Amino acid sequence: MKSSKYTVGWICAIKTEYVAAQSFLDEEHDTSSRRSQHDPNDYTLGRMGKHNVVIAVLPNGEYGKSSAAAVMSHMLHSFPNIRVMLMVGIGGGVPSARHDIRLGDVVVSSPSGGNSGVFQYDFGKSVQDQRFYHTGFMNQPPTVLRTAVAGLEASYERKGHRLRKSIDTALSHNPRLGRKYSKPSWDSDRLYVSGYTHGGKLACADGCSSDYLIPRRPRGRQEDDPAIHYGLIASGDTLMKDAIIRDTLAEEHDVLCFEMEAAGLMNNFPCLVIRGICDYADSHKNKEWQGYAAMTAAAYTKDLLKRVSPMMANSEQAPDEDNRRKSHQSQWDPTTDFAYENQESHPSEYVNTEGPYQDTEEPSTAWTSNDRNQELRWGHLACTTCHIKTRTVNQRRLASSITTNQHGIPEDPRVAVYAHRADYLNYEVAGWNPKREFGLIEFFYFTANIIFKFIRETQPGNLVTGEMRPQIEGRL
Repeated sequence: MKSSKYTVGWICAIKTEYVAAQSFLDEEHDTSSRRSQHDPNDYTLGRMGKHNVVIAVLPNGEYGKSSAAAVMSHMLHSFPNIRVMLMVGIGGGVPSARHDIRLGDVVVSSPSGGNSGVFQYDFGKSVQDQRFYHTGFMNQPPTVLRTAVAGLEASYERKGHRLRKSIDTALSHNPRLGRKYSKPSWDSDRLYVSGYTHGGKLACADGCSSDYLIPRRPRGRQEDDPAIHYGLIASGDTLMKDAIIRDTLAEEHDVLCFEMEAAGLMNNFPCLVIRGICDYADSHKNKEWQGYAAMTAAAYTKDLLKRVSPMMANSEQAPDEDNRRKSHQSQWDPTTDFAYENQESHPSEYVNTEGPYQDTEEPSTAWTSNDRNQELRWGHLACTTCHIKTRTVNQRRLASSITTNQHGIPEDPRVAVYAHRADYLNYEVAGWNPKREFGLIEFFYFTANIIFKFIRETQPGNLVTGEMRPQIEGRL
């Protein structure tokens, strides 16, 4: 089947989630479908209900939002007609008096109170009163998914769900998965008081005192098991294993679940996040419930897709050009964006379209034509690596704001790297591979940064003389 026929993207973080997702496919397709030449992702293609689905998993041993963003970027490049994106897997639950969350339950990111359903809990700012203000809220999921969530929630409330039966059916088709992916015994679901931490390497049943267990009654026959919870999911780069911090964030933001990947996706391609609860985001983590939690999340996702017609999915807007370009770039720190800072600081200079070199002069020689400048040849170092085949007004605007010393060398040699990173689209127009080229540029940026720091610390000014070359080579 052609890659253009796939409209639903499904991203998993670990192998267990990947296996669970595959188990709910109604039909599996050949994976030799056409994809981007430089796409390293591993895909499982198939049909789930009436949707053609692309399932991908993060590289083994890699976690967090950067890895998730990279996988999504490659997926969108290889399957350009994807309109719906799902992040499905396991997470750490946050039980509270308001939310009776238990192992195996499912948490669905749901916008409320001005938030998008996902927020980056390790992104924010510290202020003078020593408080940390979180500012990392993400974009909302697509309307078609939010509508389907509301409809499915109403259906579950009225009729209940059949997730347990769906899981049993999936496991019956592959009995070898039964031991790892079936529901563990009820008494292995242990919730300890927040101040009690796990000690040693023994399992909780052997190494943790039952005196600190929080007593909870079994769920009744009229209660859904697993239960489905809708609310805020907290995403961060670190694994949450601190029950005190967990409870603090739950009290401040009404967080239901912690995970590590969603923040890397939401602002580039808004998606719905669905997590099966495998632990309580505390020090008592174990893997006993991971398989079953992954199955409950996948089973819910299949029910959700049944409520989304292919026509509704196709009506979702494709990622715009700006987001498509951003998805190919690695995360960039705006505080070190040379072009942005110059535009903010010198707006009148930035609109000047006359650059320091003429159209007949190559950028890679503009800062190296003086014999004295051959010592380090900053422009040649950066520009030769990423030679721009088509120049634009933006390049000359940026170049006009660059401050040079009396010898014609930029006061900050890193500007060459910034200038060429800003012109991302020209590489695609010229037929280059932007992902590869910008990886080289980032390498030269850090190299230039080290050399530049050494120059500043060694002597005043920006020019390096021939006598200093041995010192520099010795440092590097």
